Amino acid sequence: WKLWSEPRASERVASRHRSLAMAVPVAIPTTMKAYVVGEAGGELRSEAPVPSPGEGEALVRVLRAGVCNTDLELLRGYKGGYRGVLGHEFVGEVVTCASWPELVGRRICGELNICCGSCSICERGGTLARNHCRQRRVLGIVNCDGTYAEFLTLPTANLTTVPDSISTEAATFVEPLAAACRIVEQRVVTTEDRVCVLGDGKLGLLIAEVLARQRLASKLTIMGRHAAKAELLGDVATFVQAPQ
Repeated sequence: WKLWSEPRASERVASRHRSLAMAVPVAIPTTMKAYVVGEAGGELRSEAPVPSPGEGEALVRVLRAGVCNTDLELLRGYKGGYRGVLGHEFVGEVVTCASWPELVGRRICGELNICCGSCSICERGGTLARNHCRQRRVLGIVNCDGTYAEFLTLPTANLTTVPDSISTEAATFVEPLAAACRIVEQRVVTTEDRVCVLGDGKLGLLIAEVLARQRLASKLTIMGRHAAKAELLGDVATFVQAPQ
């Protein structure tokens, strides 16, 4: 489900120009604006420290961040109460990256699950390690500062470049779209199944769209409280009004 494709000639030229530009030192501030969740709740801080990338990590300037209902639930105490910078849906631009300098200046999206790389599950590799590492950190959700800030850090293994053909606004939906695609990846729905998607929010609409485009489910229904939202799907699914 990655957006990566082999770069066109124009992109390779642009990459060379970016590589030359890397010789010029980039002025990185020491503080930034960030929305931080603490014991008393969330607050906007104007002088939060800019994170320093570790080995194999990139420093990323956040261009646009999405708001997920999970973020709102974390503010209400979901998962025992998160502490740190909130947010996990984003598009950013790589500012510094010692281990992969060609990424500097590129727009990227990021996989939110950060694996330790050394536990027994990580040694097995694949999607199991990506989602079930015993010491997994999760961007803006579990032990890792998130996207509601001007800068963040992520391992380069978690980064996916955004093609020039995709706008920053559209690419902000990559993370929830990936969640919808995960259903296809798990192969839990077949072409013979009748499927009802509960909820007509962002993720519900994306799940319905993905299942329809993959020609899964013999009959697709979406149940929600907002008929106007379901109209965005056209004739992809049958809408059922949920009780208030």
